[in-house]
Amino acid sequence: YRDRDRDDRYDDRDHGDRGHGSPYVDRVRCESADQRTERCPIPGGRGGARIEIAEQLSRAPCRFGTSWGYDRRSIWVSDGCRADFFVRR
Repeated sequence: YRDRDRDDRYDDRDHGDRGHGSPYVDRVRCESADQRTERCPIPGGRGGARIEIAEQLSRAPCRFGTSWGYDRRSIWVSDGCRADFFVRR
C-alpha cells in the first residue's frame, strides 16, 4: 500500500526517528580535501543550532574539536574528515 498523495523524494526536513523530537533538521555535507580545513555554511546561518554527525563518509576519523567543529555560521572539517551532518533547530 502506498499513499499517492505522499511525496517520498528526499527532503532535508527529517520527520522520522533521527529528528529526536526536533521539528526541523537540515543535512549538510562537508568534506576536507587533501587534509585541508574546509568550511560549509549552516543553513540560515543562525546560532543556536545543534550539530551532530549523521554519517561519516571518510576513512579518516571525524572527531569533534579535532577534525570537525562549528561556529554560528559554518561547520568546519579538517584532516581528511568527510561527513554528512544534522543541523537541528
